[in-house]
Amino acid sequence: MPTVLVIEDEPEVNDLLRVLLDHFGYGIIVALTGAAGLELATRHKPDLIMLDLGLPDMSGIEVIKELRSWSAAPLLVLSGTSRRGSRADALDVGADDFLQKPFDSRELAARLRAVTRRAATSMDDGGLRRCFGQVCVDVQTQRLLLEGREVRLTSMEWRLLEALTRHPGRLLTHRWLVTQVWDPTHGAETQTSLRAHMRSLRSKLGDAVREPDFVRTESGIGYRWIAHATAPDEPTSVPVRAGHSSLVALAEAIAALQVAIHTASDAGTDRDAALGRAADLARRAGQLVKEAQWAGSIPEGPV
Repeated sequence: MPTVLVIEDEPEVNDLLRVLLDHFGYGIIVALTGAAGLELATRHKPDLIMLDLGLPDMSGIEVIKELRSWSAAPLLVLSGTSRRGSRADALDVGADDFLQKPFDSRELAARLRAVTRRAATSMDDGGLRRCFGQVCVDVQTQRLLLEGREVRLTSMEWRLLEALTRHPGRLLTHRWLVTQVWDPTHGAETQTSLRAHMRSLRSKLGDAVREPDFVRTESGIGYRWIAHATAPDEPTSVPVRAGHSSLVALAEAIAALQVAIHTASDAGTDRDAALGRAADLARRAGQLVKEAQWAGSIPEGPV
């Protein structure tokens, strides 16, 4: 069973993740501080790491830097901050992806599959031919083949394509791409040039901006190559364990209830509406407990 190290100081989030990760077939180790997380990562060598950026003893960015000095384990940032700068900083220092709280189980499962798949099929070893359906990138000859026909690229377009396909599925920040395609001394003005070259590359790939097949824009942060490699086998679904669906739904309802209660405690919000929402969620949680008891997932008892 693969093991996930969760570095998170919020008990409610840890309780939710215990249920969800168990449902997805993962073992879980929890650390409440950055220092404890680093110690547990050294001791247990987890298969995947999830962490919050807002830890009580040290910055999550510092934890990522330390982990990346010796560990290549997939790393998913799970945080309540909505600041794009924080996301970009985490990705720049080595995080593989970012999941915003609150989240639902399907999105979490998809991100876990994605970062695990990328670790298993990493192209950092310099694969000479990378194929994604009808698109093939020949690294040795520096050629792009689209449906078997060569597409001529400029040197900048080629560097962008090579960097993107070297890290399929990974969110690459503007800053990281600039250092790969130009050099670290170039500043923010180079991002305008980056966008222009990206538009040209997309046009040559026949990629639509609104519904892309290859390159997706992550607004304010960077770009992600979203086409799947055709050669490696990949899992298509998360294994579902019988009797756990009600528990997962219950965990989500409880998490939503906690958010509603916090909202109701804020004097600047519509308290009556928030309390009404909390009452509805409490009733839903009670129904889910009964369903879980009926399925044998939890012991019988008063709800």
